Order: sequence, then C-alpha cells, then structure tokens
Amino acid sequence: MKQFVEKQVNTGGYSSASEYVRELLRADQKRKAKEELEDVLIKALRSGEPKEVTPEMWEELRRNIRARTEDKKTARR
Repeated sequence: MKQFVEKQVNTGGYSSASEYVRELLRADQKRKAKEELEDVLIKALRSGEPKEVTPEMWEELRRNIRARTEDKKTARR
C-alpha cells in the first residue's frame, strides 16, 4: 500500500502522502453528498406530490444538505 501511495504522489503531482490522502477524503465527501442529494430527489419523485421546481426549491434543498453535512461533521468530533 505504501508503494502505491508513493507512486500516486510522484505521478499525480502531490507534494506529500498527506496531500494525496486529503484529496481522497475530499473526493469521498463529495461522492457521499451526491448520493444524499440523489436519495432526496428520488424520495421526492416517489412521493407523488407534484411540485414546481424553482430556484428557491433548489436553494432550500442545498441548505438542508449542507446542514445535514455539518451535523454529521459535528457528531464525529
């Protein structure tokens, strides 16, 4: 595993193994946020409630997801 990380650092333009790992963590956080958004959207579509999609609705959805993400970060500390 160490050799793999060293290779990624050398070929990926990272200055250290820590930087590489931080990048992996950020990518994982983005992936999880995307999964949560998809889950929320699928639930909304399946609810059967017709709603008009507005810029305000999208902003509210983003606020809710950000709040959930912050709650999870706080809970981990």
